[in-house]
Amino acid sequence: MGKKNNLPACKGHRDFTKYIGCRGATLDRQNGSHEIWEMPDHSLLVLPSHPGDYATGTRHAIIKLIIAAGLGLLVIAIVFLPLVA
Repeated sequence: MGKKNNLPACKGHRDFTKYIGCRGATLDRQNGSHEIWEMPDHSLLVLPSHPGDYATGTRHAIIKLIIAAGLGLLVIAIVFLPLVA
């Protein structure tokens, strides 16, 4: 499906790894059939590494974790930027 710029359009392992990789996440380690990615805010995201699309509930849980990691950076910026200025 080409470049994944839209998080809800991600369906499987390849889509999610492209999406988070372009946004600064790095592969920390692989543990069996799962990959552990370190997000830019230093949180960890576990992705199952099987072919095909994820089940709907799995996709929604992964999307929530990615959004939470992004919101964590936003909260840190809002709290600490006024202190620096």
